[in-house]
Amino acid sequence: LSAEEAARLEPALAAGAVVENDGTRTFFYADEGAVDPDAAADALVAAARARGAKIVDGAEVLSLSDGLGGAVAVTVRRNEQTVHLVADAVVVAAGTGCADLGCGVPLRTV
Repeated sequence: LSAEEAARLEPALAAGAVVENDGTRTFFYADEGAVDPDAAADALVAAARARGAKIVDGAEVLSLSDGLGGAVAVTVRRNEQTVHLVADAVVVAAGTGCADLGCGVPLRTV
């Protein structure tokens, strides 16, 4: 992109940040974007809560198992307390630690 095109597409660029023929290049990929990860996570949590989800953050997942009727049973420890939960669906955001749970619940990477 030219300096003028870049400034038109991204008005937040500092004045003079893109200069013609200074050896730098500006690229635009129409099918790509960016998001503020904190704002996106906050929005997802708010939407989930608005639909009745219970959020248990900062907890250590001790076990996952199949419950009755397709439910999932989860045991977590948080603030020195062990809590047993049953839900229709569970999101465990443990990254690669999910594999360490070693349970029979099918895990799907998204």
